[in-house]
Amino acid sequence: MTWNEPALFIGGLFLVTLAGALLPIRLEGREDHVVLTISSAIDTALLGPRGLMLIWGAVALAAPLIIASHLLPWRRASGAAGAIRSIAWVVVTAVAVSLGFVGANFVYTALFDREYPVSLATTEGVLVAALVGVVAWIVTMSIRLLSQRAISRSFIAQGFDPFESPLIPYLLPLMAGFPLITAAVAMYRPAEPWPVLMILWWCFPIYAATVFELRRRRIAQELRRDVLATQRLAAIGEVSARIVHQSRHQVGLMGWSIHRLRGLVESGRADDVEAAQRELDALAGAKDRLGEMLASELLHERGPDLGGGGESGDDAATVNEALTVATLVEEVTAQLHAEAEREGVRLSVEIVSSSGRRPARRQLRDVVFNLVDNAIDAADSEVQLEVIDRGADGGIVITVVDDGPGVPDADADRVFEPFFTTKSDGTGMGLAIADALVGDLGGELVYERSATTTRFVVTVPPPSD
Repeated sequence: MTWNEPALFIGGLFLVTLAGALLPIRLEGREDHVVLTISSAIDTALLGPRGLMLIWGAVALAAPLIIASHLLPWRRASGAAGAIRSIAWVVVTAVAVSLGFVGANFVYTALFDREYPVSLATTEGVLVAALVGVVAWIVTMSIRLLSQRAISRSFIAQGFDPFESPLIPYLLPLMAGFPLITAAVAMYRPAEPWPVLMILWWCFPIYAATVFELRRRRIAQELRRDVLATQRLAAIGEVSARIVHQSRHQVGLMGWSIHRLRGLVESGRADDVEAAQRELDALAGAKDRLGEMLASELLHERGPDLGGGGESGDDAATVNEALTVATLVEEVTAQLHAEAEREGVRLSVEIVSSSGRRPARRQLRDVVFNLVDNAIDAADSEVQLEVIDRGADGGIVITVVDDGPGVPDADADRVFEPFFTTKSDGTGMGLAIADALVGDLGGELVYERSATTTRFVVTVPPPSD
């Protein structure tokens, strides 16, 4: 087997192939060799079986250089195992391209009776070279994928997700490698082979661009995971805040009922069965609502009268046949009258209904509760609740007005943000919960501020059939 090409040209091919063996692309425990793969294709297309000698000679020289590189101070952490792993991946690449050449060589020499170097001088030569290239690529990539499945894991198992699929980074060398190989083969002239070396050096910008793209993708994936983790924590925090907010109110109502029961005992009116029964009923109701609310938040199941969970769409539009709008409002205001009395606030209620006993939708109770409770906390002396039920075709309008100072104008756009509050002991969840519940019902919650009053207006459309 003779070498008719200039020694300097053969040496140049060898150096590029050697550099390719020493420049891995590391991805998820694997090492790939873009430069080695492209240069090997050019070596074998021009030199035929002699190209295999060039490839394996470069791999043999690369092995001790890889071991030496792992002895450098900044590489010692990988140790002998890291060096062996890197050499193994170089050998895998060399085996893959060698077997790819064996398949292509059989097609090129045995089936078409051609000789090297591959010629692209005629249309027939181009078509034959294209067929040979496809065979070489299929065999090479098949060996590569099988080796990755055996050594680490399969590409295919992860699918083709545009963010996570490890196939995506290989699009750049794949798309750029074929034109580079074609140009090198087309430009090759045995007497003047030097343009091939000039073309072959473009492997290194392809390698650098691939490494950069992998680095960019790795950073993007890390940022994506951080964002997802932050979103999960934020969701957990919001659920926790809803639980604290809703629980605090129910516990407060329970405490107020206990206080009244104790007052009945201490005043000698323990025989007032009716009054005691009212407070016991209030305690039982608060206990039930607290238990249902916790189940709704923690188990993602919404009870018939709960808010703050994850219900939407048709589920949000269902109704509670046992609860009308009027009885719902009366029940909520009965709970909050005690709080208003304790805060020195007068709570007035007006219900205008044109629909008789139309059933109430599930989430209205917590909407009314949160808005009135927020108004009692903010009011100076008076809170007004007006509920207008316009019938089956008109929906419901709920207006809550207080005479408190409201929020600063600069913060008016933030009143429905979770955790935003102007109160020293507030959770900032009451209005956020009410806004979310109204949205689930397909309605709208609007904040309005005049010179002396703060107004919240809820418009809820009628249930869809």
